[in-house]
Amino acid sequence: MKKNGNRGFAYYVSGVMLAAYKEKPLELRLAWLYAGNIFRQAYPLKLKKLQDAGREGGAGGV
Repeated sequence: MKKNGNRGFAYYVSGVMLAAYKEKPLELRLAWLYAGNIFRQAYPLKLKKLQDAGREGGAGGV
């Protein structure tokens, strides 16, 4: 993970890492997503709006 100016972070995931992830059982991958969503519920609304804007490609000013 490297800092990408004022635009958050840039991530690199190798093909080997993706292949290893795909080998994990579907139930485990879904459990990780579910846990992430549970944790996110405790985040402040402002932070969730910023994250959502970033996922949609926006600057996220709140």
